[in-house]
Amino acid sequence: MLPVVASEDLGGTDVYGWLLASAGLGAVAGALLAGRWRPRRPGLAAMLWLLPSGLALLTLIGPAPLPLVAASAVVGGLGEALFDIYWNTGVQRDVPDHVLARVFSLDFFGSLGLMPLGYALTGPAVEAFGRDAVLIFGVGVVLVTTLPLLAIDSVRRFSSKPA
Repeated sequence: MLPVVASEDLGGTDVYGWLLASAGLGAVAGALLAGRWRPRRPGLAAMLWLLPSGLALLTLIGPAPLPLVAASAVVGGLGEALFDIYWNTGVQRDVPDHVLARVFSLDFFGSLGLMPLGYALTGPAVEAFGRDAVLIFGVGVVLVTTLPLLAIDSVRRFSSKPA
């Protein structure tokens, strides 16, 4: 939805590039922060840092003013980088070697492998339900797939700290 909203409502296709650059800037900041910040409960921190991606979707509804959309892209990129680093490090440290490949394959199938299906369904969904409804649904997906995991003790305790 970002290229469409940027092109139609935020000033054109060059804005799309700047918003991607903003997310990239946030990701670099997140990587630098993860190199320094060692949260006491990295699993909890990882899951909480996924929530700003829902904020980024919310700013596209309407859409919000461009500076707010750009700021949400920075925070979203930062959050996704922190999540990726804490989660992947924790998986590598906490999952036994004999099942690590299977765990990573399922993890990547769920997070990356299904992405093309989402891309393929977005256009028809926008056509059927409207752009804002699809964005609201996306925010709901972020919340429904993240918040319930916070209730699971093993997710909250999931660690990327050496044994």
